[in-house]
Amino acid sequence: DSQIILVKKTVFPLDMVPTIVQISENHIVVTFRQPFTSQEEFIPITDVHEVEVDSGFFFGTLAIWHSTPLKELTIPHFHKADAQALEAEIRKLLDAKGIDSATRSSTSVTK
Repeated sequence: DSQIILVKKTVFPLDMVPTIVQISENHIVVTFRQPFTSQEEFIPITDVHEVEVDSGFFFGTLAIWHSTPLKELTIPHFHKADAQALEAEIRKLLDAKGIDSATRSSTSVTK
């Protein structure tokens, strides 16, 4: 479909079975893994309203607000630099597609 641009995993042992985030030109795929199963959440870039990282000294949490009605997807336990790289890449794709999160929707993101 579209080329994968960036892949990052949450940190072991904070996550015994790491979550994987893949960013491609048109969508984000978040794979939540558990010992004997996994679940994928597919988010088209055009459905992303906002993205942000909450970080400490070493680790960060990625938050993506998407869809209508607005949903928050929060993924903790990334290395700080990985969370920041994911946020930067998503913002770059939003800019490239002309998606302005401030005017994207009449639904506002409350943080």
